[in-house]
Order: sequence, then C-alpha cells, then structure tokens
Amino acid sequence: MKKFLIGFIIFSLVLFIFPAVAFADSSITIDGTLDSGEWDSYHWFTDNSEGPGTGYDDDPLPIFSGYITHDSENLYLAFNVEDNTPNTNRDFLYVTIDIPPVGEFNDPIDALYWGSTPTDPSFFGETYLTGDPFPWDRSQRGSTWGTDGGVLTARTITATNRYYELKIPLTAIGATTGDTIGLKIQARAGQYTSLTDPQVTNYYPDMPGGITPIRAATRVEVAGNFYHYTLAAPTTPTAPNYVQQTIGAGTHTVDASSVAGASAVITGSGGQTVTIEGISSAAASEGGFSIEGATTYVDLHIDSSEGIEQIQFTILGGAGVPRWWNGSSWIECSDYTIDAAGNVTITITNSTTPSLSDLTGTVFTVVPGPVRTHDMTCWQIYVNEEGNFEFIFWWEYANNNWISIYDSQEILVYREDFPYGEPVVEVDLPGGMYTVKTFHEEGKILQEFVIGKP
Repeated sequence: MKKFLIGFIIFSLVLFIFPAVAFADSSITIDGTLDSGEWDSYHWFTDNSEGPGTGYDDDPLPIFSGYITHDSENLYLAFNVEDNTPNTNRDFLYVTIDIPPVGEFNDPIDALYWGSTPTDPSFFGETYLTGDPFPWDRSQRGSTWGTDGGVLTARTITATNRYYELKIPLTAIGATTGDTIGLKIQARAGQYTSLTDPQVTNYYPDMPGGITPIRAATRVEVAGNFYHYTLAAPTTPTAPNYVQQTIGAGTHTVDASSVAGASAVITGSGGQTVTIEGISSAAASEGGFSIEGATTYVDLHIDSSEGIEQIQFTILGGAGVPRWWNGSSWIECSDYTIDAAGNVTITITNSTTPSLSDLTGTVFTVVPGPVRTHDMTCWQIYVNEEGNFEFIFWWEYANNNWISIYDSQEILVYREDFPYGEPVVEVDLPGGMYTVKTFHEEGKILQEFVIGKP
C-alpha cells in the first residue's frame, strides 16, 4: 500500500483578555471569499507556531489566520488556512464556543461547536467542557443552534487555501451584547494513512495535564483553553468636535459654533491653519486643567502667528470671565467684551494676554464672576505702625495676584501670590529703596513703581 505524506496542525489559541476589535459594518458578505478590504479591520490572529516543514516527512504545515467582529445581533468569523494539500480526506476546521457564562459547567450544555470537513462542509454539535468522555453530539439545542438557529456558513477551497466565513446570530448561542463568550479554533491540513489514527496528535498550545481535547468517538473540550471575547455594545459614532480651516489674506471667519460653541475672526496676510476644538469637562478633568464653574472648554490653535494682526475669538453664551490655560494655571484674558446675549469675545494680538504666539494648543473657558473693567491695581502703599510696608489692592484676580519686590541691587527680596478676597499685603523689609512689580501673567507687568523707608 502506498504511504501518504502527512502534514497536520491543530491550533488552540489561548488568551483571557481579548484585544480590541472593530465593530462590524455592513460590508461583510457570507460567501466563502475573503474579499479585499472586507475583513482587514477585524484581524484576530495569524499563527504558524510549528513553522513550515515540521509535519510528517517535512510536509509543510499551514499558516492559519482568523478574523472576528460582531454587531448588536450577530457574531462574524472568518478563517484562511494556507494548505499545500487542500481538500484531503482528513482536513478540518472546528470552532468551539463556550456559551455564557464562560468557564462554567452549564448543565446540560457547556459549549457549542461548528465543523467543516471535505465530505461535510458544515455540521453542528454540542459538547461538555471537561476532560471526561461524553457522547459526541447529543443534539439538545437543535432548535436554536445550527441552520435552524439562523447560522450562515460558507467555504471556498482553492489549490492553496481554504476560506471559511460564518455569521452566527447571538440568539443561537444564548448571548447578547455585553456578554463574554469563549472561542477555540482548531484546524488541520494534510492526510493520515488510515481513518483510525487519532484525530489530535499536535495541539497548540499544549493542553494542561496532557489531555487530548478531541477524540475519535467523543467530543470533549477543556474549559481553560479559550479566548475570552466580550460582545461590546455598539457605540454611536461621535460627530467631529473641531473645525480646521486654512485662511486667506484679509479678514476671515472660522465658524465652529455648531461643534465647539465658538468662532474666530482672523485678520492678516493669510496662509495659517486655524483649528477650533471643543473639549469636554471630563477631558479637562483628566488632563488636570479643569476649573470650578466652567462648563465649556475650547481650544483655539494656530500653526503660525506670523502674518496675523488680530483674532477676535467668541465663546457663545459664556456670560462670565474668560480665562486662558497657560500650561500650569488659569489666566484671565486681558481684552474682552460681553454682548447682550452673553457671548464673550476675546481680542488677541501680539500685546494681549494671551498673545498670538500663545495659541499653540492651550485652552479657553468662561467662568462665572464679575466682569472685569480694570486690571489689578495697587491703590495705596504706606508704612504701618509696625514699620512694615502695607499694600492695598483693587480689582484682584481669582488667582495669580503676584507682587514682586527687588532691592537696589535688583535682587528679588519678596514675592507673593496673594489670594482673592485678601487684598491687603504686609511686607517686613529693612529700610532702603525698593522696586515693586505686579503681574497676573509671568513676564507681563501690570504696575512698576519705587517705594522706600528710612
């Protein structure tokens, strides 16, 4: 009798946290052909762990690829087995599904399976998750599992590949969105010298305790060796939350009012790309720049300030004090107006706070508060009864109320950010002459004056 070359492999791919998989779209057609682009977003695995030339008599083993996705009603699977001897008498593919709840012995059925061989392209059965032998197919779920349950399958065999596609209603496996299922995939390529040879002689990865997962007369699985796949609920696509526009010379409007609640009027020589993006309160909190009272955050970004003369940036319905995040703290904008509808318009030039050069990815917001008509101002200074300098300020900010004092050698001798609501600052310094500088934003002086005492 002529002895046939034998090449085979069994794959059982084991993970317990499944990688993120794209949600299914309407482009999948169950026809047994993996059309170009049809499954690209749903790649699951590609495996050739045993490598070529490790079958009997160096018969090359196949590369085995899987694809998976789902929607709110169906599970979709596809497989490509690269096989140099397709459609031989013992080629097969098995898909076993551990039905919810996964990893438990559910009486009477723990798992369902689908198989395909050259002589039987599509058949269905049931199994226990255990190491003990049980009848191969008890058919106790025949009314819901299989073609009666709406499962669609298709297979195509070529000279070099076997392609499989499945569409499985979630109802057929007793699952719904939010459930987790287990999946085990097994494939073999090649042929045996007799039908009495064991069905499993190589398994990837190794089974615990040397248990053979499939036997000639029984259908048995092991509960631990499954991928866990969560049937996540579909997410509603979110509309873009930004507008990006390259502007020309003159005055142009970038309108993001519908997606970010803001717009900008830019005047200049043109050529700049302007982006206005809405930022959620959750993102602001996660990014560490949330501020009490703010409900809307908006980023105004320009790729270059060169050639821009002025931007008038309007945040709709703010009706409060506009602030700008400088990367570490919130700074009150220096030039703004509020119209009768409560819209806040911030004028930004090279000399304002923020300036045009600051618009590189920071954020604006509007918080409740009195509308500012003056910068923070040191109204009065005198030497009190204790011989200390005492400063009285008007119109302090909610934060960043800085006072710096330098001696006659221009050495910093005192610096403080006094809190809102405590506008009196007392400073104990020896006699002499000093220069005082106040500011809200570092590097931008509000007042500078000289004080002294004997």
